[in-house]
Amino acid sequence: MTTAAPQRLFLGFAIERQQLQQLITLQQTCLAVCHGARRVAADNLHMTLVFLGQTTAPVKQQLLFEVPKLPLKRFSVALSQLQLWPKPKILCLTGNAEAPLITLANAAADLSETLGLTPKEHSYRPHITLLRKAKRLQHPVVPDALQLSPTTLNLYHSVSTTTGVEYRILQRWPLI
Repeated sequence: MTTAAPQRLFLGFAIERQQLQQLITLQQTCLAVCHGARRVAADNLHMTLVFLGQTTAPVKQQLLFEVPKLPLKRFSVALSQLQLWPKPKILCLTGNAEAPLITLANAAADLSETLGLTPKEHSYRPHITLLRKAKRLQHPVVPDALQLSPTTLNLYHSVSTTTGVEYRILQRWPLI
């Protein structure tokens, strides 16, 4: 009997259809002033909660059991600032997290560490990655604020395909 290969997983929030066009327009504006960068595919746009990393089947099962115990409270967050993160070379739309999002992010990071997955490296900053391989903006871009009020927390699987990476939702939990 063969065991399933580990899956590259993360927890995050989907973007609503009406907000997707706003993000695509912002990506196009940013590409014009960030030479050499590549846009994140529209289907892959999401707001990350916590990156979990390579996850074995037994740990994934434990994760599926534990996530519903997290403080899955509804929240709203305004993302209104562009930030270039030099180490991963990404351009993100960011904002400031408030409770209950901070509480959820901290609990999810603690769960990740408890399960032996990716340890917490930084304090949580809500963000949507717009561009990869971003080195610098030629001119500043001032985005319109994007107000997110997700209704579910999603478990994503990052899958490498012949056409690039796809983020597939494996499980959803309602926010109450």
